[in-house]
Amino acid sequence: MPQVPIARAAVVAEIVRQLGNWNIETHQNGRITSSQGRFDFNVGGARTLRAPDVTFTPRQTTRSLNALQNWTFQGQPFTPIFVVEVDFIQSESEFQAFDDRFRNEFFAPGTSVELDFCGQEILPGFELDVEMIEESISQQDSGSSSSDDDTRFPCPKCTETFTNNHRFTKHFRMEHALKPRKQRVNK
Repeated sequence: MPQVPIARAAVVAEIVRQLGNWNIETHQNGRITSSQGRFDFNVGGARTLRAPDVTFTPRQTTRSLNALQNWTFQGQPFTPIFVVEVDFIQSESEFQAFDDRFRNEFFAPGTSVELDFCGQEILPGFELDVEMIEESISQQDSGSSSSDDDTRFPCPKCTETFTNNHRFTKHFRMEHALKPRKQRVNK
């Protein structure tokens, strides 16, 4: 397996984490893989093994796989419905080379590849938190452990107060978004 810089690995890990949380919270029960999971892509009539940085394959697809497809690269090829490739691009020519490689290695001719799309039909309710990705690779102190900043803000649903957006987000999701849904499901 090729070695990758730590920042790239951190970005991939953060995307996998966010996608995994969404998968659990929305009960999609699909399969999320990182670049250790290879797929047998059929591109232009040729079968090639590819390992995208992040993928999502829906439950319906994974449950229909036979043992050969699940544990080997034999059998009918299948592909994920969502693919992410992460790279450090510094110029337009590097972007063009990356884009060409992505289009030619992962998609059959004529497949539409969009950079700016609404994925609600593919990943309903999923929103990638880019701020969390930036935080995972930032060289700056996030200030979360600093006692110099005493600015506090309240949760609008309870009496808790926070100095950190990430802690507030986690609190709100666990105490106000997920807990009521779980209580409704258990009734």
